[in-house]
Amino acid sequence: MHILGVVYHAQNIINDDDLAIKLKPLVNNSSSLEHEYCILKQLEGGAGIPHVEWFGREATFDALVLDLLGPSLHDLFLVQNRKFTLHTILNIGDQLLLSLEHIHSHNYIHGNIKPQNTLVGRGDLQQTVFIVDFGIAKEYWNTAAQAHMPFHHGVTVTVAPYHFLSHLPLYYVMTAPNRAITRLFLSFTYLCITVRPPRAIVS
Repeated sequence: MHILGVVYHAQNIINDDDLAIKLKPLVNNSSSLEHEYCILKQLEGGAGIPHVEWFGREATFDALVLDLLGPSLHDLFLVQNRKFTLHTILNIGDQLLLSLEHIHSHNYIHGNIKPQNTLVGRGDLQQTVFIVDFGIAKEYWNTAAQAHMPFHHGVTVTVAPYHFLSHLPLYYVMTAPNRAITRLFLSFTYLCITVRPPRAIVS
């Protein structure tokens, strides 16, 4: 069972930096947040990778502390009446390609690319797109054996409301960066077409 984390806005009382704290209840002494922390530390410094400050356990919760980011592409898409300009789409796509290339170069697949998991920065980084939520990220390449991880059939990844683009016949397969981004922007296109009210007919 995958338990969703809750993210809180916090402030460092020493230097007044704004932070995000992600909390998850501890279950069976295993932690997806610790997994996420380890991956983010390996990817640190790459394009579109959020800076992680700390991981630890408090009472019955795991806590992951990261730099606070801005709204998601999903939220911005709704604010813009479900329409991005061509310039915005190309800018986002270019940045996500660089981010996914960095992730894949470290032998990981994110596994959950969607508008809700792509956030813009704050302040001077408002034009920068970040990829978040590495809780189900997996290695696709065994470095020691120099071989692809085993294929697993019959697993379906479902992400509402973009589930129609998220069903894959294979799991733990390294997906080309442009394919993941294509699915994401087809989501935007789909919503533009299906959610927009019908035009009035003028005789």
